[in-house]
Amino acid sequence: QPAPHPLGLPHDAVAGLEPIPGPCPLVVFSHGNSGYRQQSTFLTTRLARAGFVVAAPDHVGNTFPEMLALESDEARLAVHREIRRHRPID
Repeated sequence: QPAPHPLGLPHDAVAGLEPIPGPCPLVVFSHGNSGYRQQSTFLTTRLARAGFVVAAPDHVGNTFPEMLALESDEARLAVHREIRRHRPID
């Protein structure tokens, strides 16, 4: 069954599959400013099908819904500036 997508978009991710036995290489996907972990399932799904374990966390405080909820461009700009300092730590 297809995995849910936060925007209801069609994609190739499938929920509930059994893990591949044995060790697999790891890829960490980092979304950009105002993104979210499932924005690039076209890429992360293909990587998983190729045998990679893909970790795609949200950068809390800098996701699309969080940025959309801010009331002004000045507030969004302030978050973007702050996030730039902390993104390498994430």
